[in-house]
Amino acid sequence: MSEDNYTDEIVNFPVPKRYLPVVIHALADAMRASPNIPLGQNSHGEWTKDEITRLKHEIRNQTVLLLLDLTSERAGEWVDLSEICKKAGRTQRQAQGDLAGFTQLVKRRFGKNGQNNWPVEVKWGLSPEEPTRYSMQHLDIARWWREA
Repeated sequence: MSEDNYTDEIVNFPVPKRYLPVVIHALADAMRASPNIPLGQNSHGEWTKDEITRLKHEIRNQTVLLLLDLTSERAGEWVDLSEICKKAGRTQRQAQGDLAGFTQLVKRRFGKNGQNNWPVEVKWGLSPEEPTRYSMQHLDIARWWREA
């Protein structure tokens, strides 16, 4: 099957926990090598003030609200997933499920595909020493979120 037949749809793929870092590294290598997935080119900044306002009114999930509140309060800084989990009272697995739902909301309601189109950037963690982190790099988006 050629790469043209695949989409950016997120799928669940069970893997033994001990192999998770290997799978993440392999996926990162494949994404870097793929000419159809231009890493570093994303649409994080392609949100309008009206879209951010609408987004804030549509989100009901506390984990997602915390993610966006924390990253907008600390615009340009990185926020660890573990901090979001702790403040939301969620396990990492539960929080990841919440955030997968956020991806679907962004896709359905705003026509933006995948996490590359979230209003925050994601730096995938490869280990407990390198946790997954989120950052709202666009100061306008951070300001619009806080004002909404």
